[in-house]
Amino acid sequence: MLVIAKNSSTITEVDHCHFLAIVKKKEKMKEMEQEHIAEDGTPLSPKEIVELVVGKNFRGFGFRPTQPTSGSRTSSQVENEMRGIIDSQAKELESTRNELESTRTELGKTCDELKKCQTELTDTRAIVDKQQEHVNKQQERLDRIEKFLFTAP
Repeated sequence: MLVIAKNSSTITEVDHCHFLAIVKKKEKMKEMEQEHIAEDGTPLSPKEIVELVVGKNFRGFGFRPTQPTSGSRTSSQVENEMRGIIDSQAKELESTRNELESTRTELGKTCDELKKCQTELTDTRAIVDKQQEHVNKQQERLDRIEKFLFTAP
């Protein structure tokens, strides 16, 4: 899979190709470190080493291969692929944005419902407090009546 973002900027085709060339070159260098001789046991000539490391189409640094390799792509193909990837990611982002907007709306409704419940709870607590105050007064009256009735001669 091709990485699209690098430090919040789009990787260009050149960056990607350059990265792949470096990776390939490092792999070839590792192979060369392991194989200093040809298959027949003779030492490799400098020309054979260059062909082994960089490939047969190499004409020197700064030049493109003389023949395109079978796996190479044109810049328009790469551009079309990149555009397709960017378009699909844009669709995913739009979908995610819509989901987030929907979630935000639902959370707003839930928040409103919670505020309403909190108001109702506050009102209910006030009613309960008044009723408790009334019960306490009634209990005081009952206590005074009991005291009067049971302490009378």
